[in-house]
Amino acid sequence: MNENFDGQYGRRTQPCYSNINAYNQIFVDTVRRAGGNNSSRWLLVPGWNTNIDYTAGNYGFRLPADQYRSPSIPSAEKRIMISVHYYAPWDFAGEENGRITQWGRGSTNPTKKSTWEQDDYLDSRLELMRDRR
Repeated sequence: MNENFDGQYGRRTQPCYSNINAYNQIFVDTVRRAGGNNSSRWLLVPGWNTNIDYTAGNYGFRLPADQYRSPSIPSAEKRIMISVHYYAPWDFAGEENGRITQWGRGSTNPTKKSTWEQDDYLDSRLELMRDRR
């Protein structure tokens, strides 16, 4: 699934989180019980709208339980990854007008550099995902 949401990018509702959580749980259970290497493979589940903040923030997204994971996998080792998209800063990552072509600490041309959501913001979003466990 990609960017699973209710058609409203900025609107997060509990029923929507309940749906994505249920879909992800069904996916994990189905794959794990399918036989072969499926009980030990890494699985990728999407966050809410694959939005990093809506997924890692305290809005209702949860990792699926992994009750059918192979007993050969150490109990402390998780085998589920979360898929999110990160398009910040938008003027660098998303706009197609070519005005902004540089971003971050390595930028050399101030007229081509995005001036918002710099390296420290990216670091904070990645930390949010890491700490989401």
